[in-house]
Amino acid sequence: MKKGAVFMGMGFELVGLILGGLYVGSQIDKEMKWPGYAVAAAMVIALIGWFIHLIFMMKKFMAELPDDKETYDKEDIDNK
Repeated sequence: MKKGAVFMGMGFELVGLILGGLYVGSQIDKEMKWPGYAVAAAMVIALIGWFIHLIFMMKKFMAELPDDKETYDKEDIDNK
């Protein structure tokens, strides 16, 4: 349950980053009178940051997984 909540939270983070990048980029575009370059740049920066965060979270969860050798006893393998 805890891992599911963490990944659901990461989905909300992504939505927040997209909306934040859209808002910040549009404000910069209005100020600089650009046709949308800042929105695109803000979205790319936000997504790169989120992917880096995703990689670190996946490494953390992979480290918490038990090794395959430890999860199966010899008896379990022999019974199959």
